[in-house]
Amino acid sequence: MAQARQVLEKHRLWIQRQRETVLRRHATLLERAAAAEDVVHGHRLTLRPSELAACRTEIQPGQVLVSYPSHADHFTDPAILKIIQRGLLEACRRAARDILPGRTKELAGIHGFRIGTIRVKSMTSRWGSCSPEGSLNLNIQLMRLDAELRDYVILHELVHTRVRNHGRLYWDELSRVLPTARSLDRRLRAVRIWD
Repeated sequence: MAQARQVLEKHRLWIQRQRETVLRRHATLLERAAAAEDVVHGHRLTLRPSELAACRTEIQPGQVLVSYPSHADHFTDPAILKIIQRGLLEACRRAARDILPGRTKELAGIHGFRIGTIRVKSMTSRWGSCSPEGSLNLNIQLMRLDAELRDYVILHELVHTRVRNHGRLYWDELSRVLPTARSLDRRLRAVRIWD
């Protein structure tokens, strides 16, 4: 324990700076989300100060409504940021379960891909993945993207059912299926997954 305390003390300032960086990044993402017309597939984020002692999130048609204590700064309070993010992720989850499996099957049928299981789940570092058996995992946060980028990710993973790597054959196949794949890939790289 003494050694652990020494390490923590030695790196205390670095840890504090990292924590502040993460909070600033979350605050920036949520400020953008609050300003956006459509942050999660047809849902707007609405932040409302209230007399509540704690935050409350409601997912309603067309909006994710977050009520927070009026005395709190909703863009710097880590607890409130976490609740806002949870509400947005729940809206993503609901929309993803309704839309992604059907759209994936539709695109697979159009382009002649054979697929296994389709799982929709929360992932922190990938938009999707494909197992060697052809089962797809799709990130619920795909619902934050426009339809063109969502389809790109789905087709990206579908092509992996034929070509397992990102080599030249892979990109040739993906470009055959989706001629704009390279430009869509560049657009997608500019979007961060909420962690």
